[in-house]
Amino acid sequence: MTGFSSIVRLYVVSLQVALGATFSELLAPIEAGFANDSFNVTQLITSLSASEDANAPGALAFLHLVGFTGDSVNETIPRDIDRATELIVQGGADCPLCTTLAGFLAAAGYPALVNNSDGAIVVAEDGELDVTIRIRSDKAPSAGSPEARGLPRELAGGDFVGSAYALASFDSEPLAELAHAHYLASNMTDGDTYELGGRLAGAALRRAPSPLSAASCAAAVDILVAAATAKMNQDASALPQLGALQDVVASEDRQSLEVVRLLQSRAAQGDPEALASLGDVYYSGHDGAGIARDTGVAVEKWKAAASQGHSGAAMAVAQLVVAAKGDMTEAAPYLQQVAEAGAFVQQAMAKHYIARHGLGGQVDPQAAGEHLQVAADAGDSNAQLVLGHAFAGIDVEGVAPPGGLNKTLASRYYRMASDSGRLLGRFNAAVLTLEDEDARHNPQKCLRVYQDLSDVTMAASREIRLLGAIARRAFAAGDYEGAALTSMLISELGHPQGHVNAALAWSLLAEQQRTCDSVQEDCVQRGKREYLHCWAPHGSKSPDALTCSFHYWRRAAAAGNVPAIHKVTDAVLEWGDDVTSHASEAFYWMTQAAKHGDPRGLFERASMLETRGDLAVAYMAFMALLLGEHEDSLVQPVNEGFPTEVRLAAAVALVKASALYLSGGLPGDAPAPWEPVLNSIPELWDRVPGKSALRWVRDATIGLLVLTALCCAPSRL
Repeated sequence: MTGFSSIVRLYVVSLQVALGATFSELLAPIEAGFANDSFNVTQLITSLSASEDANAPGALAFLHLVGFTGDSVNETIPRDIDRATELIVQGGADCPLCTTLAGFLAAAGYPALVNNSDGAIVVAEDGELDVTIRIRSDKAPSAGSPEARGLPRELAGGDFVGSAYALASFDSEPLAELAHAHYLASNMTDGDTYELGGRLAGAALRRAPSPLSAASCAAAVDILVAAATAKMNQDASALPQLGALQDVVASEDRQSLEVVRLLQSRAAQGDPEALASLGDVYYSGHDGAGIARDTGVAVEKWKAAASQGHSGAAMAVAQLVVAAKGDMTEAAPYLQQVAEAGAFVQQAMAKHYIARHGLGGQVDPQAAGEHLQVAADAGDSNAQLVLGHAFAGIDVEGVAPPGGLNKTLASRYYRMASDSGRLLGRFNAAVLTLEDEDARHNPQKCLRVYQDLSDVTMAASREIRLLGAIARRAFAAGDYEGAALTSMLISELGHPQGHVNAALAWSLLAEQQRTCDSVQEDCVQRGKREYLHCWAPHGSKSPDALTCSFHYWRRAAAAGNVPAIHKVTDAVLEWGDDVTSHASEAFYWMTQAAKHGDPRGLFERASMLETRGDLAVAYMAFMALLLGEHEDSLVQPVNEGFPTEVRLAAAVALVKASALYLSGGLPGDAPAPWEPVLNSIPELWDRVPGKSALRWVRDATIGLLVLTALCCAPSRL
């Protein structure tokens, strides 16, 4: 029997050195391979197998878990869950990455692991928790056995999944840190006891995420402070941010090869704009055009453009000198050029550097701070960051913050930098908020900090970018099982796009299964369904690919994805055996969509209110939709862009409400529902295409209102 054991100290930020190399470090050859689409898998397997690094068995286990194809058929790592499980157990307590993957398989409900573990053993002693997870390595069935296709048993006692992520995260394993924080923040594990309580044990995927509480937020924030700090200090990955599986573009903002060729042609003719743009290309590199990153060539192009009066290129040269802390006299003529003829923001930044470094005179910290503030207020993200540092009291040589130190202004400028896409600004804003003593225990403040730190950590995570690239590669090759497994792991880390990608992959597996059921030979030939099955039922519904798709759509919905909210609502209503409880769940989700200002959510929530008998509330909600306003405020419109068809549907609902009003179904002091309908007809009429063909709609609406008024309840007139 193999055990993973550790002492977990709660609510303590651990900055200890990670045990072993990280996931991305061990799989760096694969990350590098994406640059030229060349993967020497045999060499990587040999290297990992011979490595004495503590996490090497975990890296090998991951490759066997998801499978990976190298440069040829002979360099393919087939999916082999038995080998992956063997490596996880072999790595044991000395391999934090193995512990993370054990938690992942248990979360998915893989029976061969869940049924052959003792769950988690949690012992409280002297204010600390001794948490142990154990796997029976000698009894795990093979992937093809009937047990592996069945449902996992329900365990009692300690939470295996939450405990596994906790153990690995306190060894600073990057994937586990995110997963642990996500489970705490979503109330899918108990950070005080790591006991199951009322949580489902067979497959943690079945646990429904719930809103963040103050206690769980404090614990999650402490984990993410350490994780985000580590991410901000690591080198950036060349791989793109995690996107949709369908997005197979190798770079987020890659210029087309044709554009680069055009720039080269125009630059050869001395065009300053082309020279400046080509300098940008060389500074960043361009794989598609075969241009490696070359700062020297970039500077050469920028200087050529600057010599022809291009102030942007002049500023680029000057900022390179500033960033390198080089000889500022080299930057002086370029800064002077920008100060005299550059764009407004560039002029302010040039004057800031001139005053800050005393170019042509004395250093003037006050003037440097004032020019910096002008540039920051005009939208320059570099200025916003530096000014935030100055106001926060971080020593910025040669800069005096206007008006002196001010934490409120520091936070403001960090937020402005964050809005401009600067991760450091968002991270620093979160850290400043945490200096407030009650930030961890004030739900609103803590939630904001958690979201900031979570987004920063995920955006800067090399691991997530690498996992995303592997998932997209599998998806592009038609390997939906590989895409699903990798996306499932990303979902465990709490990434919203990971939830969506996993849901999509499972939907495609469901479609593939339908094909296999009808054309068995094709399924066997493709060999896509090797061992991945859905082990997470929902209510009385037997688990299948669509059930697992539902679970991941639910995670995406809990993260605020409106299309996912609608998918979950539709599934809940379609699968519901208990009409009352499922209608209540559907109403909850439509309320969440309505909070995001979603027109369909607002309309369907109003319809559900009407069905439940809350007629007056439903009537007000329909009126808000008709008027293009939020139901919580009929004065301030929040979405004048409500689709015309939604507003027309609200008008029809109000016509129906008019009959209820006149027959006494609505409170006597409620305004007549026909009034907003009649008042909105001219505006709606202007927005409806093909007015002549739909003129009868207007006339019928008015006629119906009149007939209702005359026939149904003359006492109200």
